Amino acid sequence: MKLSRNAQVLADYVVRSFQDDVVPTEPQLRERMAQLAPFLQTIGQGATIGEQDDVLKELLARLRVSMDVGAGLKAEDLKPWLDSRRATIDPFYWTRFSNHLQKEWPSPVLRNFDKVTDAILDLCGNPAAPEDQWKRRGLVIGDVQSGKTATYTALCCKAADAGYQVIVLLAGSLESLRRQTQKRMDEGFAGLDSSEFLPTKGKDGWKSRAVGAGLDNQKRFAAVFTSRTRDFNKDVLNSRQLTLSAVKEPVLFVVKKHKSIIENLATWLQAYNADTSGRIRESLLLIDDEADNASVNTNDEDKDPTAINRSIRGLLNIFTRSTYVGFTATPFANVFIDPDTSDDDFHKEELFPRDFIYALDAPTNYVGASRIFGEDVDSGLIKNLEDAEEVFPLKHKSSLPFDRLPDSLHTAILQFLIANAVRDLRGDMTAHRSMLINVSRFTAIQDGVRDMVDAVTEHAKQHIRNFSRLDDDAWKQSSVLNDLCELFAAEYADCGYTWEKVRTTLFEATAPIAVRSVNQKSGAASLDYAKHEDTGLRVIAVGGNSLSRGLTLEGLCVSYFHRNPQAYDTLLQMGRWFGYRKGYDDLCRLWITADAQQWYSHVASATEELRDEVRRMCRLDLTPKDFGLKVRSHPDTLIVTARNKMRKSQTVIKQISWSAEGAETTKLRARSNGANRRTTQALIRALDDHEIPVTKSEWGNPIARNVPKEVIAKFIDSFEVHPHNFKLYVADDEKADFGLGKFIAETGEDSLQFWDVVFPQGEQETRNFLGSGIELNPVRRVVTTSDSDQTVLISGAKARVGSRGVEREGISKDVVDELVAEAKAKGKNVADHMLRSRRERPLLLIYAVVPHHAGDGKVWQGLAEDDLFMAYGLSFPQFDDKTLTKTVAYRVNTTWLRDHAIDEDDDEVEVDGEDLDD
Repeated sequence: MKLSRNAQVLADYVVRSFQDDVVPTEPQLRERMAQLAPFLQTIGQGATIGEQDDVLKELLARLRVSMDVGAGLKAEDLKPWLDSRRATIDPFYWTRFSNHLQKEWPSPVLRNFDKVTDAILDLCGNPAAPEDQWKRRGLVIGDVQSGKTATYTALCCKAADAGYQVIVLLAGSLESLRRQTQKRMDEGFAGLDSSEFLPTKGKDGWKSRAVGAGLDNQKRFAAVFTSRTRDFNKDVLNSRQLTLSAVKEPVLFVVKKHKSIIENLATWLQAYNADTSGRIRESLLLIDDEADNASVNTNDEDKDPTAINRSIRGLLNIFTRSTYVGFTATPFANVFIDPDTSDDDFHKEELFPRDFIYALDAPTNYVGASRIFGEDVDSGLIKNLEDAEEVFPLKHKSSLPFDRLPDSLHTAILQFLIANAVRDLRGDMTAHRSMLINVSRFTAIQDGVRDMVDAVTEHAKQHIRNFSRLDDDAWKQSSVLNDLCELFAAEYADCGYTWEKVRTTLFEATAPIAVRSVNQKSGAASLDYAKHEDTGLRVIAVGGNSLSRGLTLEGLCVSYFHRNPQAYDTLLQMGRWFGYRKGYDDLCRLWITADAQQWYSHVASATEELRDEVRRMCRLDLTPKDFGLKVRSHPDTLIVTARNKMRKSQTVIKQISWSAEGAETTKLRARSNGANRRTTQALIRALDDHEIPVTKSEWGNPIARNVPKEVIAKFIDSFEVHPHNFKLYVADDEKADFGLGKFIAETGEDSLQFWDVVFPQGEQETRNFLGSGIELNPVRRVVTTSDSDQTVLISGAKARVGSRGVEREGISKDVVDELVAEAKAKGKNVADHMLRSRRERPLLLIYAVVPHHAGDGKVWQGLAEDDLFMAYGLSFPQFDDKTLTKTVAYRVNTTWLRDHAIDEDDDEVEVDGEDLDD
């Protein structure tokens, strides 16, 4: 709920009346409100009695949010400097931005945010250092839509206060994103609206109006050399005779990540600001937003760097003192940069974050991948998308003909209409509302979808206009209103309002809704929320790449996503539904396929493990280089490595570590099940041959202990998995020389010589498992199937074959209880990778699955409801993997990978100002 101005004033006064380290209780808040409200009313700023309940709700919501300070790695030779300079730093820009944030942020969050951004600044170069030359290279890892913009805005403020003179922000490759970023920097850092390009100060003050943080203190403003309407333009700067030395305040450039623009900026900086040596002595802070996108050099060492990578290096190279900080939620590509490249040779110097890596923690009210796609997923949020493939095949051309929209999209549009009415009833009248539709990478198809969506929306709005406010049951004459009524009962009955109340609100709530294409052809202003600040923009946005990579869809309620990117960076960045949904999270809906849900679930787990690795290495006082080498060998990076080499036809040879890693065969082929049953029977016979008994574990599952590694290696080599199990799959013609089975058979690692084999019990009727004499209750799992290659996807969105905690097998109960207590103290469940860190022997889990078909899934031979479907999982202990002899060699031909992976090229490409359609 959006508070009135007076109600917001009361909330701010109440928060400021408590000390920063105090989290007040509800009675304390009520008492303080009773004390302050009369005083504010005497000066004309008091909230009404009716508004005070809303103020209390707002305060409780704000004060219950918390945020940890994250963790960072730094190079051994990096020395702190910030504390020793505090007495000489005037924190003007930070204080102003902090006061601005205080209106919305809880004090505990803002306090830790201050500590986090101080820590990051301390890792950057000291702009007051006596050295003539220095450079820093760092990386900050955040979550998608979690507030990275606020973090680098705060960093800019603090860097400016500390003495940085030039700040360059690379704001993605799309003009729409650059404009959005410029607006936020105007509000948070500069304090001045840059819409009037390059404001100047005359006798009557600044010509452009103060905005955001600038409204609180207008004594100083940063000099902004780009604007909300125009990217960097050297002609404009030259016409006004502007140089770095001509202004006393720090200078800000917000530019697109385009080769020509970055090179033009570097050329102008060098021509008008360099000394006789051709270098610039002012200190530079270069912030690279979405640093994993386009910035990383993917060319071979013996070739020139990629164009954007080379232009960024060139810009950094003209400054004698510079700090480069990449910000990303998906750092997989960044850690592939060779950390051993020479710093002395410009052509070889990479952007590897050799000096520091800092992993941010999101506030507790952040809705991210683990909250949406984790094991405790809210089933009401996700809607299984099953009919979009009929209209929009995942692989299609720009000439794809279509004459209708999927029924599910019609339903999603109606959901958005209802959500708008409920938000109006909740008092969010001027809040922005958005719906996302992403079904194609081609702008022509996006525009066609927009036209059809517009027709459907206008048809619904017409019915709402004509019938929604009729008395008694007259509204039932409308088929649209009947559909809305049924949908409300099924989806939103618990929203706090009756259907009658929602129905009579629908007209005013939905009349302003517009349908727009958001791509390069539609222009950067197609989604301009700033123009609707007073009334709120209500929009259905249809697009592709322009709806990802940093662009925030304000008030996103309903998302309709029919794409299948399988690289982690592309996948996460397309998830615009991540973020903060204060006051309307119960109204949000996400339409997505079961396959994509599985990928998101897997990525959520992989990225959380990445963060935990930063924390672990931080405790061990390890360096960014150690982290980079570790993540480069992570099994989940196989596909990312190959993507970086997609342009080549050569074979990719990748060393992968399995230390403290796990995997499951969540994707299989029905036609392989017969062979996999025989492979499983062969393993059970091998247990008999080695006279290894199958007993009951502490957790009630059949278990065989101390199984020789050779038995396990043969099972893994023989088991047929789907090619999209990238961590486990090795093409048939490569199995003799490469892969996990060979590694297990030949490894000399002590902890991998003997294994535990467990057959997890389920809840199905007891069977004699495959005639082996092992009494087993099979597990029952939902499966979805594909006709194209008889693909079987197990457990849909959860992307799991096993149940949570199954990896505790083989670990003593005392250790498991200790880990459970530690997790519970943090309000979490024990993560699988924490169990692996305490495991003594590796674990093979063999699942007998009774498939339950979702929807109208096909039943093939060997996949009938009463048949058993074979799957397996692995759980490795943590071991010393620093030498290549303790990693697995994988060889994947990129032609094969290109054939098996989904095409990830996205919709529109802008090259040197020209809009092109793929």
